[in-house]
Amino acid sequence: MRDAGVDSPGERFREFLPYARFVEKAVATGVPEPVALEIWRQIANFSEYSFCKAHAATYGELAYRCVYLKAHYPSEFLSSVLTNQGGFYHTAEYVEEARRCGVRVVGPDVQRSRRGYTVEGQTIRVGFSGIRELSHRAIESILRARDRAPFRGLTDFLRRTAVGRTETESLIRVGAFDSFGPTRPELFWELRGKRGTVPLVRHSLNEYGSEQDTIPIFSDDEPAAPLLVLPRIPQYARTDRLHLERSILGFTLAAHPLECYIPALTRYPLVASTEIRNYDGQRVNVMGWLIADRIVGLKGRGCMKFLTIEDALGRIEVVLFPNVYQRYGHLLRSHGPFVVTGTVDAKHGNPSLVADSLTLITDPHAPKHSLGAPPTETNISRIEGMYVRDAAAT
Repeated sequence: MRDAGVDSPGERFREFLPYARFVEKAVATGVPEPVALEIWRQIANFSEYSFCKAHAATYGELAYRCVYLKAHYPSEFLSSVLTNQGGFYHTAEYVEEARRCGVRVVGPDVQRSRRGYTVEGQTIRVGFSGIRELSHRAIESILRARDRAPFRGLTDFLRRTAVGRTETESLIRVGAFDSFGPTRPELFWELRGKRGTVPLVRHSLNEYGSEQDTIPIFSDDEPAAPLLVLPRIPQYARTDRLHLERSILGFTLAAHPLECYIPALTRYPLVASTEIRNYDGQRVNVMGWLIADRIVGLKGRGCMKFLTIEDALGRIEVVLFPNVYQRYGHLLRSHGPFVVTGTVDAKHGNPSLVADSLTLITDPHAPKHSLGAPPTETNISRIEGMYVRDAAAT
């Protein structure tokens, strides 16, 4: 228990072993007094952030187990991290880390998802708990109804569950009904058609049959009613789907979110996170989402900030000294994306970027920056190769 009136671990250390006794014993063994005083000062300062051996050993063992599981069972490990909402970073960062480990992440499906994230071979499937605005009651209702029988379609789903209209719209937007066949706009049309009293039918090329098939949604023992044919409506554009997924899930499924900003990306001479160590001492631009930050107060000199930003290939550590943080700190209320310009420091093996300016990209189609330039074919191909992935998945 913390002693009353003791302000810090260093103070507790001094209470436990008065420095006068330490210096006396050190001098008695032949250590010069100034050296003994300096050693004491360093020991006392170290006690501010040191751990006892049992604590350090426990964390060391836990770290080893986590690294082992991530190396040998990446799908299971990362699925558990995502379900438990654990870890230091935002959920989106763990989804990207799964992709970097070769694990595919797929969207929720009313026919297959469970409450949390689940593993299907080398694939992680998003669980219902990851969908914003989907209540506990709705999740339990879906699981109970599906345990009795698979859903036959959207109307069957609505009839057998206690899921509200707003929750159903979120499920449609993230593709949870895609396995039924119709496009997401067609499903919205079907959902809104439920406001009337007529049942709906599907009239499209889907799992039930050919293009000419007309499949009633209600069962055969219900009273006959006029039929409403589902129109053909194209699927949402890829970038629209990415925006919807990010707003509802907090991350994107088939591509890195920076794919939405390719028009802006192509106008910057960017360096990827995997290449930054090759530019030691040089001034470069990087672009990424803010995934973590830490502020440090400096006595009498203001504050500085450490950022971790992420592009499609990895993370970049960024340092904002007080003068830069004072100019650009107000931009960090957003997660970005940001273009950061600065000088690479790779002297100690772990490269970082000492920033001198930040630009928040708010319009992906009209970037403005002092280093901006008309896009070239080479830069466009390079950026698209970095950020456009798994197009067939959507």
